[in-house]
Amino acid sequence: QLYGRTDPSWETLLSASGGVNNTRFFTSISDRQESGIVVNTGARRTGGRINLDQTLGTKWTVSGGLDVTRNFFQRGIGGNDNSGTSPIYTFGYSPAIVDLQSKGADGRYIRMPFNGGGSGTSNPFEVFRDVVNTESVWRQAGNLRANFSALSTAHNSVQLSFLAGMDRFQQEGYQYAPNYLQFEPADNFLGTANQLNASSYQYNQGVNAVWTYSAGNKWLTSLTTSVGGSYENQTFNSYQIRGRGLLPTVKVPVGAQDIAVTNGKNEFRDQSYYVNEQILALEEKLALNIGVRADRSSANGDREKFYQFPKFSASYRFVKPFTDKIDEIKFRAAKGKSGNRPRYADRDILYANGGIIGGSASLVSNGLLGNAGIKPETMNETEFGADMTFLGSRLSLEVTRYERKITDLLLTFPLPPSSGLGNQIINGGQLSVQGNEAVLSAVPYRSNSVEWSTRIIYNANVQRTDFIPVPAFAVPGSFGATYGRNRIQANTRSTMIWGNAPFCANNTSCDSPIFDSNPVHTTTFNNDITWKRLTFSVLADWRNGGAVSNMTNNLFDEGGQSRDYVEKGADRYATFDGGDIRPYLQSGTYVKIREVNLNLQAPDSWASKVPGARSLRFNLSGRNLALFSKYWSFDPEFNNFGNTNFNRFIDLAPFPSSRQFFFSVDVGF
Repeated sequence: QLYGRTDPSWETLLSASGGVNNTRFFTSISDRQESGIVVNTGARRTGGRINLDQTLGTKWTVSGGLDVTRNFFQRGIGGNDNSGTSPIYTFGYSPAIVDLQSKGADGRYIRMPFNGGGSGTSNPFEVFRDVVNTESVWRQAGNLRANFSALSTAHNSVQLSFLAGMDRFQQEGYQYAPNYLQFEPADNFLGTANQLNASSYQYNQGVNAVWTYSAGNKWLTSLTTSVGGSYENQTFNSYQIRGRGLLPTVKVPVGAQDIAVTNGKNEFRDQSYYVNEQILALEEKLALNIGVRADRSSANGDREKFYQFPKFSASYRFVKPFTDKIDEIKFRAAKGKSGNRPRYADRDILYANGGIIGGSASLVSNGLLGNAGIKPETMNETEFGADMTFLGSRLSLEVTRYERKITDLLLTFPLPPSSGLGNQIINGGQLSVQGNEAVLSAVPYRSNSVEWSTRIIYNANVQRTDFIPVPAFAVPGSFGATYGRNRIQANTRSTMIWGNAPFCANNTSCDSPIFDSNPVHTTTFNNDITWKRLTFSVLADWRNGGAVSNMTNNLFDEGGQSRDYVEKGADRYATFDGGDIRPYLQSGTYVKIREVNLNLQAPDSWASKVPGARSLRFNLSGRNLALFSKYWSFDPEFNNFGNTNFNRFIDLAPFPSSRQFFFSVDVGF
């Protein structure tokens, strides 16, 4: 069994807080070590944090903090590779009668006798034993805040503040595959080493002024005026060197037969100003908020221009209307605009590396043409809803209707072939999202020793492409119409899966919209039961609908190794092979028990048995405990391309998720 490792994980956390006179502090150190479910996998996080707060006289307060962490990962191998290194990919073509854990006389694992779906194959047990795949990340984050109370009277107060922060990380990744592994000859080079280093530095600073006028009467409670500005700088630098064709025991890329080097840098400089006014009136029943923010960025075509993003919100509370059973009803509405800056170099007309010509480096026209007039994408959001509480706050309901319209999309426009260029970045088009949210909170039972509270969160939305000024196009980053992908086309849902299906004339197969990858709704259930010092809580998620492209199922059917191959798998693959992908677009409906916690706040008499202790708490928890679904593969939440905006429905040879159990003891001094 490859994914059967159950070694324990450990976490230690020590924190302290206190102070003297006008100085307060908080500090903590932590160390967490997790064992992976496969040999040579796992993670460790070590960190330290310190915060200081100092009051200077009656007007000044200064605070600062520093957080330093180091993360070390030994990642497993999974997903699509087409080289036979991903275990799930390989298992799809390997009959169970072959014992891949057996070894030959030389002590090495046996060779994988079957190959399919890629350029090579390998024995997963040998891969996880001998392949090195590590990543180390150091991160430092600091902040400094200074507040000055310029004015403080019965009706007026003025607060001035300065805030600065920095965030820096250094990442180092290393991969090594020795030359004797079975998949290594597939690229005609034996042995591979790869070194990736990246660093990022971000700092920001801002000034703010807040004037609060407290009228102190029932008609006008307060007026709060806020003004301020900020500046932010972000830089990123990465380089990678990969070497193929290594001598035995050599584990660095230098000296390899084939060396590839990549390097990337970018920098953003952003500046903003804002002004905001908040009004509380009619005994704090009426709240009005209006403001505007102006941003400019080095990524915009016009770097000097400030783009304005206004916002407005209003709410009114009705206290105990109609009956004492209703505590409060609040109606609210909001409308606002925000921006998303262009990507790095979208504004620039770039050259590309033309390689070596006549012994010298050369430049050629880049296939992607920048746009000197590029500007931010803009999101316009309108929201309205109501919040209601009943029965002495034992029951509450929040309902919201929202609509988001994203305009001036950053799109790639195809240029005429006669131009010698491929595409140009432009602004244009509109995407929209309409959705509903509801939150129900209740305390169904309460007594002197027992309380049960529950919270249900519901969300549903529909996403559409309203119009675009370019021809319809398939979203990049997919496996094409053979397995399904999103498509941006006017007047259609942008979450629809387009792929090959017999929807054209004479039942011929063609690229067509088939199913929606967006679920009908997602609902979260959170329940807490407290009995004296004992608390029991359960968190569960329900996703209803939403199609998933189950390429993992496709792999196992193609290799004849699916658990239901005789009953259903052979027919599924025959349909797919005939140009119809629908058998592998499967429902992603599930109910998942996310987390279960059992917490005991020990009596003081127990804590007193620990020298100097004031409190003692025990906690037992489990995560990913159960999944109820008809989905064929491991988990319908998996996405081969990570956290992307589109094509978030592709399941291909994933690294299985783990079920985790935790036991902790917290001692307070």
